[in-house]
Amino acid sequence: MTIENNSKGQLLLDPIILAKKAAADNFSRYNGGWVKSIIGLNKAKTDGYSLIGNFLKEGLQWLTPGLYLDCSKDGSRKHNTSTYTLFQLHSDGTVTALKTVEYSRDWAVKLWSAIQKAMVEEVEVKVEDSPLKNMSDDELIRELVRRGYLVTKDNILPTTEEPANASN
Repeated sequence: MTIENNSKGQLLLDPIILAKKAAADNFSRYNGGWVKSIIGLNKAKTDGYSLIGNFLKEGLQWLTPGLYLDCSKDGSRKHNTSTYTLFQLHSDGTVTALKTVEYSRDWAVKLWSAIQKAMVEEVEVKVEDSPLKNMSDDELIRELVRRGYLVTKDNILPTTEEPANASN
């Protein structure tokens, strides 16, 4: 099966199907559930609100490779259980389950370390693939100055002047 992708690097996929693959035996929608993208942490909170991102609807949509969280709800109507599976969507459309936790008051906090680790690894991969990694500091500074930035040791600031070569 060919996966559609767009110029932003997003993939046309159904988040529920991805969650089902990632959560495997822990996946259930018997008593409800949801999938949320995870783009950051707010450690001022210690519940689900500490996980920054958007809830996703069922059905095909453009998804960015990155972190997602599935909440599966199972059990009886009176005594349901929630299982949270953190998973990563890769640029080829595959998913990897990173961590699964059962509901408790601190379920979100139990996911923090796995979220942080995955975010650091994601940044490292982007840097590793960057064409800038082979440029010297001097080359980078010259290019920024050419584009009209004021570069100091601690800051890179836009200048009010037109860049030397504004054709780019």
